[in-house]
Amino acid sequence: NKQLLIKDTIPLNHIGSAVYQQSEKLPEGMYVLYFPNQTYLDFVIGSDQTFSVTTSQTDMLPSTSITGSEESEQFLLYQKFIAEKQKEFEELRNKYGDENQTVKDAYQRIDKEVGEYSQRLTIKYKGSFLSLFLKGLREIELPDYKHLQTSLPDSVIKQKQYYYYREHFFDNIAVDDSRTLRTPYFPGKIDSYFNDIVPQIPDTVALEAVKLIEKGRTDHEMFKYLVSYLYNLVNESKIMGMDAALVAIAERYYLSGDAWWADEKFIADLAIQVQKIKPTMIGKIAPDLKMGSLNQQYYRLHEVNSPFTILVFWETDCGHCQKDIPELHKIWESKLSKDTKVFCVYTQTKADEWQKFIEEHQMENWINVYDPRNSTNFRTIYNINSTPQIFILDKDKKIVAKKIGVSQVVDVIEYLKKNK
Repeated sequence: NKQLLIKDTIPLNHIGSAVYQQSEKLPEGMYVLYFPNQTYLDFVIGSDQTFSVTTSQTDMLPSTSITGSEESEQFLLYQKFIAEKQKEFEELRNKYGDENQTVKDAYQRIDKEVGEYSQRLTIKYKGSFLSLFLKGLREIELPDYKHLQTSLPDSVIKQKQYYYYREHFFDNIAVDDSRTLRTPYFPGKIDSYFNDIVPQIPDTVALEAVKLIEKGRTDHEMFKYLVSYLYNLVNESKIMGMDAALVAIAERYYLSGDAWWADEKFIADLAIQVQKIKPTMIGKIAPDLKMGSLNQQYYRLHEVNSPFTILVFWETDCGHCQKDIPELHKIWESKLSKDTKVFCVYTQTKADEWQKFIEEHQMENWINVYDPRNSTNFRTIYNINSTPQIFILDKDKKIVAKKIGVSQVVDVIEYLKKNK
């Protein structure tokens, strides 16, 4: 993943020599020799694992040599080639500055030389970890669409290039090969794709996650990694409504029995979590609630007639509620009261405290209700684990926003008005 994990420790003798051996081969991939003075050497372990490394901690890369494994040796030479080209470029940049044309031309030339060097190794050692590693570093080349007969506006060409880039993003990466897991760039590629390339729309994220996971299904180690990684990615997302992507991944892989590595408790807890999430996912009709007010009059959520309804769950003992609910009331009165009603659910049973709070903050113009006997089972239905919780419903009581902050309410409703 994104960490260096210790495989073993090798004590050096009095002349700085050591032998590391074991009966089984190491998994092919990128490894690191890490020394007590905090210097380190990246090296490749491929199919031939009988080789020698000689190095100096004071001037590591230039002094290093590898013998016995051609794949490991070629990767070392590739590193040295890049280091030489970086030094050449830095000398020019320090002499002329970043904006000098000579420097710009040198960058293009060096970038091309490095690319050609990498391409030669990729072809020559096809099938090896070295080839897999170098190919995965290569960026996708975008078509310029000049072959099309009709002249297209730049905006259309950029859009076509975006969709091409998105569709082919993982073309150079061996997603069906667990050796890819032992590269330093793979997790960053996944993060970049799902955070920067794919639109942050839950259904789209779920679709792309499934596509990627299915590419790696034939390799058990990779399949396990992708399912776990992408589940955690959506589970930790702060984007509203991403719980729909979580449900999609959970149902397809964990609750279906495909995730053989997950224990029974995790699966049971996840099943409960999914059951709680599904009724209130964005796009679903909000479950109806029939609750009483202070004067024993009953109100139904689905009978609230308004273009938008703010559904709020709160309590008087909650510190955040004590601040946020009066603030929401002020915002509603000044900016939203014309076309938005508030169905305000008090989640506790202390009627005196509730009434005092309503009167103190002049909230009588809201629909203030509670359910002291929990006959509606609202906590479970709306998955209320903390307060305040704010949902926004459209005229048909469809959930269009959920679990947002007070400061976001106006912006969300204004956006929904403009984008019906």
